[in-house]
Amino acid sequence: MKSSEEGIHSASIGGIWLSCVMGFGGLRIRRGNLELNPKLPKAWDELRFPLVWKGQKLTVTVEKKGVTIANDGSSPVSLMVFGRSSRVEPEASVYVEKKTYEAVIFDLDGVICHTDHYHYLAWKEVADELGIYFDEIINNRLRGVSRKESFDIILERYDKVMREEDKEIYLTKKNEGYKKLLEGMTPSDLSAETKNTLMELRKRGIKLAIGSSSKNAGLILKQLGLEHFFDAISDGNAITHSKPHPEVFQKAASMLNCKAENCLVVEDAEAGLKAAKSGGMDCAAVGDAVKSILADYKLSAFCQLLEIVR
Repeated sequence: MKSSEEGIHSASIGGIWLSCVMGFGGLRIRRGNLELNPKLPKAWDELRFPLVWKGQKLTVTVEKKGVTIANDGSSPVSLMVFGRSSRVEPEASVYVEKKTYEAVIFDLDGVICHTDHYHYLAWKEVADELGIYFDEIINNRLRGVSRKESFDIILERYDKVMREEDKEIYLTKKNEGYKKLLEGMTPSDLSAETKNTLMELRKRGIKLAIGSSSKNAGLILKQLGLEHFFDAISDGNAITHSKPHPEVFQKAASMLNCKAENCLVVEDAEAGLKAAKSGGMDCAAVGDAVKSILADYKLSAFCQLLEIVR
C-alpha cells in the first residue's frame, strides 16, 4: 500500500497469523487440550510456526505427509495430532504421520443412531416377566454383544436354570418387542451432524460400511432413510462370532475390497474397539468408548471424523 512510513498494520498481521496457524496449521484448543489438524495448500511444501503452550515453547513443522513437534521447554507436552494422542518430552521432538484411510466402517447402534433406549425397553419387558432386576446400568453392559450373550448377562440375576429352548422363546419375544419399537423410527432420528458428515465423506470418495452385530441393521437403516446409502452392510445375520471377535469388521472390509490397515472403524463400545484392533484396523471412539485406551482417535463430536479422514 506504500504506507510503511506510517507503521505496521498489526491487525492484518494478526489476521495472517490466524490464517496460517489456526487455518492451514489446524490449531485448536478444545476442552483445555491442544489439537493440531493441519492441511497444507497444494502449492506449499512446508509451514513452520512457534507456539508457547502452558509455558513450554514448541516449534511445529507441517509437511505434506506429517507434522513434527519440537519441545524446547523443560516439561513434557501432551496434545492431539490428526486426532491421535501424542506426547513430546523436553528437548525432544515427535513426528506424527498423517494416515490415509480408504474406508470407514461404522457400528450402528450408538454411532449412526441411538437405539439403546429401545433395547432397554424390550429387555425390561422380558426381565420383568421373569422377575429379574434390570436397569439402564445393566443395559450398558449389553452394548456391542449379541442378543444371546445379552440375555446371558441378564440371567446372571436369575435364581433358576433356564433350558435352551426356553431361552429361544424369550429371545424371540425380546426381538419382536424391539422391532415393534423400531417401527416408530423415522429419518428425523438421524441427526443433521451425522447426515452431513456421512454426505461429506461420500463426496470425498471414501467407501462407507456398517459393521454391526445387530440382526435388525437393515430395518434400522430403512427407517432412517439410509437403506441404500452404504457400500456394504455386515451385520448379525452374516456372522458366526459377535464382538469382540473381529469377524463383522473383517467381512465389511472384504465386501469393500479394502485391506484392514486402510479401514477406520467408528465404535461406541469397548467390545467393538477390541474387535477393530483384533482385525488390524484403527478405531475412532465416540460416547463412553472414548475412555478406552484402545481408541486411536477420541471424538467429542461425530463431525471430527472429517479432520481424520481426508
